[in-house]
Amino acid sequence: MTSISATESDRRRLTASIKQSLRALSIQLSLLNHQVGARAGLNDVDLDCLDLIARHGPISPSSLAQRAALSAIRPTGGPCGCGPCATGAPSWCGSMRG
Repeated sequence: MTSISATESDRRRLTASIKQSLRALSIQLSLLNHQVGARAGLNDVDLDCLDLIARHGPISPSSLAQRAALSAIRPTGGPCGCGPCATGAPSWCGSMRG
């Protein structure tokens, strides 16, 4: 029975080590996202929303809010909700895709 206990103990140790490593990775990714967002002039939530739009294509504000686990998104301008529409709208803007 000693070998079973050792195996269970090893499994618990490995599980704890993996969890700790995943937490550290999560923190490092959060810091990186924060730095990238700061350079682009975006907050963390804006960067998350842009990532969702990049992965899923143009989506409605309510769908974006649901996917981003936000309580609500209020459109501030154009039909995609990204802001005021103008000829210089960014390429990721949903209103630029017909």
